[in-house]
Amino acid sequence: MRSGNTVGRIACAMALFVAPRWGYAEEELRIALVSNALSVEVAGIQLRLFDGDTGALIASWSGLHETTIRRGARGVVVEGTHEAPEARPETKPGMKPETRPETKPETRPETKPGTRPETKPGTKPGTKPGTKPSSAPEVISAKAAPATGAIVSPSLRSSPSSRSPSSKPLSSMRSNDDAKGSKSAEAQAEAPGPGAVVHGARRVIVEARDGIRVAGGLYLGRLEIVPDPDASARDRLLVINRLPLEAYLLGIIGSEMNPTWPLDALKAQAVAARTYAMQRRMMRRAANKTYDLESTVLSQVYKGADQIRPLVIQAVKETRGEVLSYGHDLVEALFHSTCGGHTASSEEVFGREIPYLVERPCTWCRASTRYRWHVTVPLEELSKKLSAARLASASVKNVERDSDEIAVLVEARGAKDRRLKPRDVRAALGYTRLFSNRFVAETSGRQVVFDGQGFGHGVGMCQWGARGMALAGYTYREILVQYYKGATVKRLY
Repeated sequence: MRSGNTVGRIACAMALFVAPRWGYAEEELRIALVSNALSVEVAGIQLRLFDGDTGALIASWSGLHETTIRRGARGVVVEGTHEAPEARPETKPGMKPETRPETKPETRPETKPGTRPETKPGTKPGTKPGTKPSSAPEVISAKAAPATGAIVSPSLRSSPSSRSPSSKPLSSMRSNDDAKGSKSAEAQAEAPGPGAVVHGARRVIVEARDGIRVAGGLYLGRLEIVPDPDASARDRLLVINRLPLEAYLLGIIGSEMNPTWPLDALKAQAVAARTYAMQRRMMRRAANKTYDLESTVLSQVYKGADQIRPLVIQAVKETRGEVLSYGHDLVEALFHSTCGGHTASSEEVFGREIPYLVERPCTWCRASTRYRWHVTVPLEELSKKLSAARLASASVKNVERDSDEIAVLVEARGAKDRRLKPRDVRAALGYTRLFSNRFVAETSGRQVVFDGQGFGHGVGMCQWGARGMALAGYTYREILVQYYKGATVKRLY
């Protein structure tokens, strides 16, 4: 759990990036958080669910709630709601009074300060006595007020640790299908549980006052839950985080780089990450894709608000709107952990020649534990991995590195030796087993010994090199020019 001072600093900083001027659609990013999901568990304070197509309010709750969203035969099913009223007295200093428990639930919508107007339609005097005030959602009619599209104010709350000990953390929650174990997913879809809300929405927008906790992380902005276009089953869901670019960067920098590193290294990372996100967004939207970026190493590692730290806030704020350009175009601002002495060209790694992504010397990443590395792999394991990747059809007898290729000798009679690319062998063994494509290999008994350098693809900015340059007194602009040859830093806004 974060201290109250830390939460306050983050909340104040986020107010700079979630102001109305950052609510425009053209500045909003769409980040894929979860894919191919049978159900999605979300939690938040003053949680609200909207129909993403019509803007109608599907359901809303006051206080802290956890709920499950899945697709059923008739549309979206919202069920499994939970409230943790015990957590309210433990709220951080400065928390709005509407989160405090009320003694008269039936008067809460009229007397609670700061109540949003759209929670009032459908509230009828005389209907609440005798009903549960907060364990069931307030079902709103189709004539409810449309969603405003505004990003919620991010006064961060360290959920689930702020919830009562009796409340299960969201990361450990399971759908009713898994918890009960008595019905299949298909049967559950046809028979929603007691108190469930069924709505015909195709897209669901989720908002909450203090951020939304999903998939073990806390995320600012809004969530969009839609049918997964890449899943084979019709009932699978895709969870997308929609938020402004500058707010997204606050969750990126501390995920991609140690948030305690020197400020100029973090600022260099902020400019590179901003450029990469903008360039990818343009490419994906031109191709009419459902989202702009992944939340993994396939794009940029994004872990949400849990990674925000004071230096990260400062780095994003002081580089606001700055990007890398080559001529009149945004650069493809690739980066990696450790180059091991010199970066690689895009042509060497990806087979594409890009003028600013060329090999560059680097003497500043020696402090990295992956500057040089040594890995031993049994021949039997290597045989299975290469066979699974369809790179070798028989047991491996010997492995040796020969110039730019790897010679793989097999035991089978009449089988021909194979020559493989280092990147293929790395992909077969795993990117966290062989840390880069730069290695030598030899067979020793029944084992293969790999000696290598660097961590990652090696193209673009070396993050450990950026740290070393910042410690040596270089500015973030000098760091960027070092790794992106011929590129310049420009401010777009």
